[in-house]
Amino acid sequence: MDSGTEALPPKVFISYSHADRDFVAELADDLMRNRVLVWWDEWEIRVGDSLIKKIQDGISGSSYLAVVLSPNSVNSAWVQEELRAAMARQLEEKRTVVLPILLSDCELPLFLKEKCYSDFRENYDKGLEDLLHAIHPPDTLSHSRADTSNYISDYAIEWGKFDDLHGLRIEITSHSPAIPYAVSCKIDVIATKELSARLRQYEEAGFPWAARAMLLVQVEDIVAQCSPTILIQGDLEVKEEYHLRDPRRDTGVDMQVHARRLGSDTGSDVLYEWGSVFSYIANKHREGIRSSLPPDQIRLFDQWRQANPI
Repeated sequence: MDSGTEALPPKVFISYSHADRDFVAELADDLMRNRVLVWWDEWEIRVGDSLIKKIQDGISGSSYLAVVLSPNSVNSAWVQEELRAAMARQLEEKRTVVLPILLSDCELPLFLKEKCYSDFRENYDKGLEDLLHAIHPPDTLSHSRADTSNYISDYAIEWGKFDDLHGLRIEITSHSPAIPYAVSCKIDVIATKELSARLRQYEEAGFPWAARAMLLVQVEDIVAQCSPTILIQGDLEVKEEYHLRDPRRDTGVDMQVHARRLGSDTGSDVLYEWGSVFSYIANKHREGIRSSLPPDQIRLFDQWRQANPI
């Protein structure tokens, strides 16, 4: 499954005054050490380059613009122009693009006064921690632990596309202190062309998280059409294929479930009920979305969905 550009690290464009150059040099190094790509003019602009084009390309090609706020920068014409370009992009994409960094006390720009900022004034390490949390928050949505009645299941979700069709892969290891073996299970899901087209509408509207949640909802709904269990005989891997369709919505998915036993061979077959683990993962993912998204993002999505019924 091709996960596309989603596997790339986030990239941050640093907007600042050259009077704060020493701070920015330290920050850029620390961001790179924490798996964040950095656009910093000293690294990107060479003699003979067009300043305006390089900066425009840098802003449009970055995930975020981090603006270093100080008495020097708030009066900088370059910083003001970079901020205007990033704020326009933020309004267009309906997501957070501008990340304010407070380096020293200053008069904040009007449109940044109500924003949360990373405060580096007294504690550099705490400011860096807050900034990194905003750039890539703890990924509790893609991997966690499910504690169901029979097993404890550790899992990870990988999102991607296959031949331009939306899909996902869930890898699960289920184990229990009361049982001398574990079960390894892999669930591959590929959406049909019709369902992928619907999910693409969410993404193009600026709500990729909604596309992922909707794919999980669709799978959970139509898995009820089958018996979500798999019989493991011996130690060899077992595979089941499902071609599930929902005629009410003209949507569907194709699924492959692979499972095998790890650890001791008890001499008995194992009937692994993967459906309950999948439901747990789907519910936890949706709860994580609700708790991690700002209310205005949910509100924008609800407004868009009312105006664009699918």
